[in-house]
Parts: sequence; structure tokens; C-alpha cells
Amino acid sequence: MFQTKNKIEKFLDKNKNLYFKDEVLELYKIAFLNNKINVFQTMVFYGKSVFQISNLLKKHTNETVEKITDEFHLQIKNTKENLLTLTEIANESTQSIFNKKFLEHTQDAFSSFLKLCSDFTQIKNWEIDKYESL
Repeated sequence: MFQTKNKIEKFLDKNKNLYFKDEVLELYKIAFLNNKINVFQTMVFYGKSVFQISNLLKKHTNETVEKITDEFHLQIKNTKENLLTLTEIANESTQSIFNKKFLEHTQDAFSSFLKLCSDFTQIKNWEIDKYESL
């Protein structure tokens, strides 16, 4: 993915459409400092899948929804597992913030989680479009 954190910092600075720019940068820094870039990459990949499937669920029939619900749940699980892997490395304060904001079993946290997945989608698209490697 990124050889230095400067690339993602520049991308995040330029991109005004991200919901959780600071949180994404914090996750990247945790990954970078702890040699867990592969976890960040995987989380971004799964997060993009979550975002894409959530959009499909909003637009399609009940039959389509039934077919992709299991995949949606699997991608959510995978994204959250990678998010937990990174936040567990962080200090307790950061862990608490991320757990409350994205991982609690509340409507607000799930809504924020989907927005975070939207941010991951933009990162993944940027990576693909620019032929950058995170």
C-alpha cells in the first residue's frame, strides 16, 4: 500500500468528502507504527465491500436482498475484526473512542460504521485509480 504515511496524509488532506478523515488517519498511523499495514489494507478492502453491498440493499428487491444479506454480514464481520485488530494496539482512550463511535451495537454506531466504510471505499478507489499501493 503506502510506502510512507505522507501519501495517505496528502490524500486525506485533499479529499473533503470523507466523513471520518481524522479517524482514518489515526487507524493508518496505528497500522504504520505497528507494522500492520496489511490489516489496514484488508480493512479498507472489506469496508469497500460493505459500502457497496449496503448500496445494493437499498436499491433492490426482496429476492436480491435475501441473496446478499449473508455476504453483507460476512463483510461487516471482516471489516470490524480488522478494525478491532488495529484499535486493540492503540491506547485505551483511542480504543474507547473507536468502540463507541463504530463498534457498539447501536444505530448511531452502525450508521457511523457505514460512513467509515464509505471513506474506505474512497481510499480503495484512489488506490486503484492512481495505481498506488497502500
